[in-house]
Amino acid sequence: MDQHEKAFLDELKYCIRRNDTIKARAAFQFFPEASAETQGKVLDEILKAPDAVAFPLLESLSRIPLNPGMKDKVTELLYEKSYNNTARILDFIRSKDAKDKRLYVSIAGNLKIREALPCLEEILLNATDEELLLETLTAIGKVGAPSSVSGVASFLGSASGKLKLGAIGALADIGGASAIKKLCETLTGQSDTDLAVVDTLARLQDHQSLEKLAELLSSRFVDLRNTAIDHLIAIGPKAIPFVTECLKSDDDDTVIHSLNILGNIGDLTALPAIAKVI
Repeated sequence: MDQHEKAFLDELKYCIRRNDTIKARAAFQFFPEASAETQGKVLDEILKAPDAVAFPLLESLSRIPLNPGMKDKVTELLYEKSYNNTARILDFIRSKDAKDKRLYVSIAGNLKIREALPCLEEILLNATDEELLLETLTAIGKVGAPSSVSGVASFLGSASGKLKLGAIGALADIGGASAIKKLCETLTGQSDTDLAVVDTLARLQDHQSLEKLAELLSSRFVDLRNTAIDHLIAIGPKAIPFVTECLKSDDDDTVIHSLNILGNIGDLTALPAIAKVI
């Protein structure tokens, strides 16, 4: 370690001892150019620091351009400090500005902190920063509480394509009948996110999703119908019970689409249902 790096490390230790996060963060301008050994020692000092000092310093490091390996180590330390530290994470979500709030919203989602849901739902109601809203939708989806479905679903009508897709992803992560219902209510045949919703149903492959995919065989919207057909064929035998129900339809086109899907799947278990139609 050269003299400059030693001086940097000594200065940082001094700032941490005095709980002086402002000067410590100012010293971080030298961090990216420091050797791996010195960077490791800096992280060791931060890890030993009290939470009130460690979190602001890790926040600052998370925003500095670093090599991927060091970036991962900083993130790992943040999560190590955050684990079993719910009260502090909630406090940060409530008090930080939008830029720093995003970091703790992400942590709450990745650690599935259910106690954070009221704070996250409040952000959905009051925030205007698109990136913060997007991070919040993602976090709520990861926590996966059905009680959040209505708040998330309100963004399905957003003027922002990013937020609409974020809401679709969050509802998919939450799952369950009410989330699927909200997703399907957006299928108009005229929305730019319709195909994303159909793709999401195909990814979920639960009972409600497969039932809705099969219902789309009767859609008058060609793109929705064709996408559903492609997905049902790709899903294979799991889709057969839902497609065979469509053979009972009074609509000839629906029956023909269903027969084509079953033929492409090529599973013998569909033969009794096909025989009743032929």
